[in-house]
Amino acid sequence: MSGPDRISVVLTPEQSVALSAIVEAGAFASVDDIVREALDAWQAKRLVHGYTPEEIAVLIAEGDASGDPVDGEMAFERIKHELEGYIAKQAS
Repeated sequence: MSGPDRISVVLTPEQSVALSAIVEAGAFASVDDIVREALDAWQAKRLVHGYTPEEIAVLIAEGDASGDPVDGEMAFERIKHELEGYIAKQAS
């Protein structure tokens, strides 16, 4: 297992001062912690139920292309009726 990757980031002086102030205020233990939490928050914001906006767009397009919507309760009643008929036929 490898250790964490190190990268270099160029910040404005204002951003650097803000990060230092956040750490000095005790909100975070280090600038690393701030950056990791910010990245985690950004990733979580982009994900909706585990999907990226691009993946959601594909799923919506697939749904639109699949035809007219069907009432869920009616669909399950039809499936239940067909299954009961199949079971009765197998029992005969």
